[in-house]
Amino acid sequence: MAEQQRPDALLAGAILLGALTWIGTELLTGNALEDALITYRYAQNLAGGEGYVFHAGNAVQGTTTPLMTMLLAVVAFLFGDGAVFWGSDLINVSFGVMAAWCSAQVLLHVGVNRWIAAFAAFAVFAEPNFLLFGTGGMETPVAVGWMALSLWATVTGRLHLAAAASALLVLTRIDGIAWAGLIALENARRHGWRVLLAAALGAAILAPWLIWATLHWGTPIPHSAIAKDAIQPAVLDYDLLSPGAFAKWARWGLPPSAASWARLPMGWILFGFGAWWAVKNRSALWVPAAFAVVFPALFYLRHGPRFGWYLMPPAWAGVVVGFLGLWAGLEMLKAERRRPVGVLVGAVMLLSFVGLGVRKVSIIQTLQENEVGLRQAVGEWLNEVSPADATIAMEAIGYQGYYADRAVIDIAGLVSPEVVAIAREDGASHAIFNRIVVDLHPYAVVLRAHEVEENRHFHGGPLFATDEERADFDSRYARARRFTAPHESKNGVIDVYIRRDALPLSANP
Repeated sequence: MAEQQRPDALLAGAILLGALTWIGTELLTGNALEDALITYRYAQNLAGGEGYVFHAGNAVQGTTTPLMTMLLAVVAFLFGDGAVFWGSDLINVSFGVMAAWCSAQVLLHVGVNRWIAAFAAFAVFAEPNFLLFGTGGMETPVAVGWMALSLWATVTGRLHLAAAASALLVLTRIDGIAWAGLIALENARRHGWRVLLAAALGAAILAPWLIWATLHWGTPIPHSAIAKDAIQPAVLDYDLLSPGAFAKWARWGLPPSAASWARLPMGWILFGFGAWWAVKNRSALWVPAAFAVVFPALFYLRHGPRFGWYLMPPAWAGVVVGFLGLWAGLEMLKAERRRPVGVLVGAVMLLSFVGLGVRKVSIIQTLQENEVGLRQAVGEWLNEVSPADATIAMEAIGYQGYYADRAVIDIAGLVSPEVVAIAREDGASHAIFNRIVVDLHPYAVVLRAHEVEENRHFHGGPLFATDEERADFDSRYARARRFTAPHESKNGVIDVYIRRDALPLSANP
């Protein structure tokens, strides 16, 4: 009986240690990622009766996570607007626990050693990138939780649970449809036509949202996704066949980072062993192996933005397959060599987790201090000096838009359909910016310092195509305030330009 309880105790200890790692990281750093604040604002407005809007009158689905938005709206309704910050952390730790438990159970189900399975559960929390993106308040850990649950349900024959978890994943992140499709393929292989009954359950879960979103906005597809598709291909101009461009994407999402803890070459080897074992044994773990490669590749082919938080789902899939590969590789050795080799490899991995994890916490703290000291400061200042009915054009609408609490003209178009319409007409980044300034006439424009000084648009290409465009901007706007991040960073200087006919007395260039 005691022997039967040992694996559970080992796994529980690993998960508890991992969860405490996330909680400690959040308490030390106060980490809140830029895009999390977009969801917070939607949730607060929904809870306050303003509707599903970023700001009053902005009936646009500018967040890709309806489920997380609604969960946080409940938190805000019950405990007040400020509760969304700790509420998102509580939700994410809970789903992190679910992801860790399910990941370990999947590995145990296919025969993986209990120590390796427990290490995998700990890795769901402690992989250095997960420390940043798991504690940043975004919906990504919730998505990973549903992915892990659907995989566990699949390997244990719980067809309808797999379908339900997949549907909830799509409600959490629309791009979860890629994972849901792979899970459906595996369940069709296992269960044949019965997968259609499970698909009906998934459709029933999705239907209320899809119907309401279609009636309310005319489409269930988030406008933020539409904006990225319409604007990003125009402004992220790179050659798909360029070795340099491909190398950047490989470092971002393919197996070097998706499967290699601490980006060690060991990760390539372990991921390869795991993928080979899954295919050879017709295991459902081919799903995470495929997803770890296919998902980043789709973003690459679509010219999608390389935001780090997109990394966590394929990285989680790579971690699971990598630990499978560790076990499969050890199984190929003679019995007397497995323990010493396993201990050696495990020690190297653990040291890489701890060493890079400590460094990552320091990086997170620096990033957060910059967010507060720069973008939050910009938003708070705009809130003080601008009239309540002002419109402000900016590209980073998270911190700046949240704390400014003003109507936003989103240069990236995520919450601004008028910007997407301009992009479809003019395409080039400088043309989009010029039309925003001339046609939409915002009270203020927030830009990174290099965009004007170096004539270099953040999305690529020039900010002004001609000297005449620059002169026209200067005739309309004056720099009212410059903000500098507490710590040196690539985009650590921000300038706020205000219409010359509306400059506040407190302007301080």
